[in-house]
Amino acid sequence: MSTPEQDGASGLERRTRALLEQSAANLDGRVRSRLTQARHAALDERRRSRARRAWLSWAPVGAVAAAVLGVLLYVRQGPVGQGPGLLPATATTTDDLELLADADGMQLAEDAGDYEFYEWAASATDAADAVGT
Repeated sequence: MSTPEQDGASGLERRTRALLEQSAANLDGRVRSRLTQARHAALDERRRSRARRAWLSWAPVGAVAAAVLGVLLYVRQGPVGQGPGLLPATATTTDDLELLADADGMQLAEDAGDYEFYEWAASATDAADAVGT
């Protein structure tokens, strides 16, 4: 271990060091124990605060990710009033809606026992296609 003279310390530093070492040597065991416990508690708290600061360092990354997600959702939405999954109305979609809204179509669907008509219509269509070709 190096002495204060070897460290190039000034006279004030040497006297201060000697005074502190002498006062520490004069402390009784109970006071030394309390000081050691306080020192260890302070060091543990410092380690815990570093861990908290490590988590806080990720907060800006989360904020940037949320901002990017918000911009992507805004850009992807399209014109105002048109949501992202809406398809423009076409002839097929309007025809499908008309079939669903047709009350007679619902009545035919409820008559489950009347399949002979459907078989006749299918065979008539097939026969007409065979004659026409």
